[in-house]
Amino acid sequence: MKSYRFTFFSIVLFLSFMLMISTVSYAGAEQDIQDIKKGLSEVKEELKEIKRLLESPRAQVPTAPPAPALTESEASIDDDPILGKKNAPITIIEFSDYQCPFCARFSRDTLPQIKKDYIDKGIVRYIFRDYPLSSIHPRAQMAAEAAQCAGDQGKYWDMHDTLFDNQRALEVEDLKEYAEDLDLNTKDFNDCLDKAKYVREVKDDIKSGENAGVQGTPAFIVGKTTENGVIKGKFIKGAHPFQTFKTAIEELLKSTP
Repeated sequence: MKSYRFTFFSIVLFLSFMLMISTVSYAGAEQDIQDIKKGLSEVKEELKEIKRLLESPRAQVPTAPPAPALTESEASIDDDPILGKKNAPITIIEFSDYQCPFCARFSRDTLPQIKKDYIDKGIVRYIFRDYPLSSIHPRAQMAAEAAQCAGDQGKYWDMHDTLFDNQRALEVEDLKEYAEDLDLNTKDFNDCLDKAKYVREVKDDIKSGENAGVQGTPAFIVGKTTENGVIKGKFIKGAHPFQTFKTAIEELLKSTP
């Protein structure tokens, strides 16, 4: 009888202990669940992107042998937005797409580290050039034009960040709402967007990217800054981590007199 009482008491004590732990950790567990859901949502979007790329004409298997992987390339900075000092010794050109989840990952995870360690210190200047993949991202072209229109009012980078933070909402009405949120002159912004002021500018970026060997986004050229604005350097394809860019930058700095 005593044995049964001891067992019953032990079970009650154990259940009470577990209840206490679950109560204390509930808030933390709930946050963990939200983080997991967010991560799964991002993975889901990236898997959708991979599926779209595989199903697109560009993903078809070529009949001729594939060309060697491109390791160097060159492109002009054109008149595109510059983040950082104009005379910084190293230039990074990115060809990007506002609907591309991999581009958003770079913007969210890697660019802030590059900015902190190199751009803010005057070592690197970062150039953003548009490369909307309209066949799989039908709203990317208009989003690129919206960023340029915001640039007319000195808010290019604010719109750039807003677009990447809201990739699932890039309809025209969304773009105009973001302009209002950024305290832009909405009449001027709407006129710019409605009249397709920057459609040619974006098309020129695409052509420049194609000439540089860009086939998908994001794609980067990391090289020494030149007076004529043509940057020749390491070609990086995909949303690589910060270390990849750090290595490329440090190698260039070592070879700079």
